[in-house]
This record gives sequence, C-alpha cells and structure tokens, in this order.
Amino acid sequence: MPCVEQPLIIWDGEHRTFRLRVTNESDGSRVNLGGATLELEVKHADGASDPALIHLEIGSGITLEPQVGDTEGEALIDLAPSDLAPLQAGGSRILRYDVTTLLASGKRKKVIPPSDFDFRVVVNQA
Repeated sequence: MPCVEQPLIIWDGEHRTFRLRVTNESDGSRVNLGGATLELEVKHADGASDPALIHLEIGSGITLEPQVGDTEGEALIDLAPSDLAPLQAGGSRILRYDVTTLLASGKRKKVIPPSDFDFRVVVNQA
C-alpha cells in the first residue's frame, strides 16, 4: 500500500518528498525492492502514447530505502521544482500519474494505479 495521498496535489515551485511502501496484496507483508526498478510517470491521460511529462526512476528522483527491517519495501519519491518545469506552460490542470515496479523476480506491478495528479499554479495579483 502506498503512503501517498490521493489525489496528489502539487503546487508549481513546490518541493515534496513522499514515502512509498510496497506490500504483498495477499498478506500485507513488505516486498523487498532489492534489484527492482521503480518508475513514476505523469502524463496527460491514462495510456497516453506521448512521452511522459515527468519521469522519475531509481537514481533520478526515486531513492530506495535500506531493504531490511522497518524500511523494507520502501522508497522515497522526490519531486523537485525542476521536475515540475515541463508542466508550467499548461497552467493549473489535472494530469494522471502512476508508479510501476519490475521486481527482481520479473513480476511487474502497478504500485500506484493511474491516479489524479493535480498541478496548481499560483497567480499573484498586484
């Protein structure tokens, strides 16, 4: 189960870090992410064939926590203002995001199924 609020609301220029926890659906035990890939993508719509507006992966915006004890199955997702820059031209809008893992066993899993990514721009008034 992910520890990320739904919908995900992000303000332009904001820097947010989220903790993600991956568990087995059958018994709730934590999934060891050692050797796994983990990717977050933000797109205009579910299944859109265009390139992702934001793409984060392990080593580039996603950091695996030590895969033992209380942090087994956990990763940190770091959304920096520079990651949000491609969204600025479109103004405030609802996009879609998901998080996918490919485990060392070869099993692919949607950790966060397609969900709302609510990008908001602050308009300063004089």
